[in-house]
Amino acid sequence: MEDRFKIKMNDKKINIHKGIKEFIIKVMAGLVIITSPLCIFCFWEKLIFDNKGDMSFFIQAESDMHGSYDQSDMNKQSDSGLFDTDSGFVDGDSGLINVDVSEKELEARLKDRLVSLKNINDDVRGIVYIPDSDFCYFVMQSDSPDYYLNRNINGNFSYYGTPYIADGFGVDGNVLIYGHCINYHEAFGRLLRFKNKEYFDNHKRIIFVYYSTDNKHIIISEYDISTVLSLNIYRDDFRYWDMDYDAGEGLDDIRACMFNNAIEKWGLLSDGCKLLSGDRVLMLSTCDNEKGDGYRLVIIWKKKIDTICGGVINYRKEE
Repeated sequence: MEDRFKIKMNDKKINIHKGIKEFIIKVMAGLVIITSPLCIFCFWEKLIFDNKGDMSFFIQAESDMHGSYDQSDMNKQSDSGLFDTDSGFVDGDSGLINVDVSEKELEARLKDRLVSLKNINDDVRGIVYIPDSDFCYFVMQSDSPDYYLNRNINGNFSYYGTPYIADGFGVDGNVLIYGHCINYHEAFGRLLRFKNKEYFDNHKRIIFVYYSTDNKHIIISEYDISTVLSLNIYRDDFRYWDMDYDAGEGLDDIRACMFNNAIEKWGLLSDGCKLLSGDRVLMLSTCDNEKGDGYRLVIIWKKKIDTICGGVINYRKEE
């Protein structure tokens, strides 16, 4: 009798344990189903924005979506040389950059390259180039805001996107150009180098070669660096992308004051000179991945000279 009782008790314990085990398995399975999409999203975001390795993952993913991948596909031939249709990078191997040529020859090459790109897509607006560096990208402008955020020059999907002029901006006055910060050293991730004072001091100039608003002339603008900002677009109150800039005009007194206040609050490095009314600025903006979500790195240059069909307009202020 006692043995039968023990057997029944053991059977009950086994059934209870089995029931608990099944319950735990079901709960865990439910959690996996619920959390899997979130985990996949986080993993994907981590790969895209935080990965510091090579770009083979993105290349392979791109090839899976658009057919077989070949290295030559990343450097499409144009009439005047090589460029990367997926990221907007103008390839240094084409002899355009990182070569010992005169300023006049360099400007001629940039103009020729711009014409070739314009023949591919009329949305191409210009090329932005930092002398003595590997930063050289063509820039798009579309009637649809953020159209090129994840598209290449052909309008096809691209993780890199293509640098583009922000909505509400043109090329004649103040200019804002967006680009992705990829892998800390790809695309506009190259701008993170400007946090280093030595690099800042050795790369003071930027050249923007672009088509005029009426697309009849190519203009070569040279800018001097003003400042490097790092700010949080959700928390800080400097909305540099949304300040109702006057088309074709420089900064007015109010906006110049707002810029100078922002430089004092969030400036990492600066040339020490205040921006003045009438100054025309070029801003390159990208995610500051080193600081976290919502942070943007904004490099601000001040226009010095426009070269238009052989004529020169000097914007340099007397200090």
